[in-house]
Amino acid sequence: MSDLFSDTRPDHPPATNQVDDGTAPAPPTRGRQVSWRRRLITWPAALIMIIITVVVGRLILIGTPIGDDYNRPFIHSGPMGELVDGHTFVVRVESVRGGRSLEQIFDPATSDGIFLLVKVRLSAYDEEVVVQYQALVDRHGFIYEPPLRDFNSMEGHRLQPRIPVAGELLFEVPTSAAIGGLTLRLSTYPYGTNSHQVVTEIPLTITEAQVSAWFRNTEPLRPMQPEVTT
Repeated sequence: MSDLFSDTRPDHPPATNQVDDGTAPAPPTRGRQVSWRRRLITWPAALIMIIITVVVGRLILIGTPIGDDYNRPFIHSGPMGELVDGHTFVVRVESVRGGRSLEQIFDPATSDGIFLLVKVRLSAYDEEVVVQYQALVDRHGFIYEPPLRDFNSMEGHRLQPRIPVAGELLFEVPTSAAIGGLTLRLSTYPYGTNSHQVVTEIPLTITEAQVSAWFRNTEPLRPMQPEVTT
């Protein structure tokens, strides 16, 4: 019975919490030294990677179109008298005339500025199109769209493929805008320059003498009706 209660564990010194008397070797510290060395080596590399990531992200943001830049149109420009491509149509501005009075169904309309009639030749390429956006822009960036008048006959006109049509676009502008310089903008997209679409731009040749004569002209203007041309 005494053997059952005897100590059968291997003969080795019992574990104690006593401090070593100095005769045993010191515990190894190599693992801690390697850890600090790795930190000293890796933190500059990590910092460099962070800087590179920030710089690359900044370059991506700079190169990515945002807002108005993303909606910037493709501008096709040309002078009066020459054909200008509008992607699905072609236009040529032939002449400009103006006055202070405009013929309507009942009484003529009068303007504090002037009415302008821009004669254009329009032709669609391979499919039916409508030049939905029509506007004049002055040198300060102010935009003048066609007024709601009875004889604005070219607004909404459907162009058939390869059938040229001549007509006059109606606008109402201040005399200062006409003297300072106006540019005609046309597009099949209804929102014009607020789109990623093709927009034609044609500067109008208008002199100060013409504007002065138009301002004194009280005879009502009558826009021409759209007609097939060559």
